[in-house]
Amino acid sequence: MKLTGAIYALLSLAAFYGISTQAQRYVGGDISLLPDYEDAGAKYKDHDGKPIADLMPWLKEEGMNAMRVRLFVNPEKYRERHQTD
Repeated sequence: MKLTGAIYALLSLAAFYGISTQAQRYVGGDISLLPDYEDAGAKYKDHDGKPIADLMPWLKEEGMNAMRVRLFVNPEKYRERHQTD
């Protein structure tokens, strides 16, 4: 593979600043409904069964480095469809 001038320059800058050019591994999940789950009283526990006070920092400590957050244009319409009365 022949490196173009721009790619060579980026790789050189990365090496200069100590930035790894290896592929990043992403670990994550969908947290779109996390506020709804918490409002409904969901409780989260660690591997030993101890309560997790704040889930987001715990997920980061566990290696989560990516997350999906869906944006609902009309959240009330979503809640009406998924309401469990």
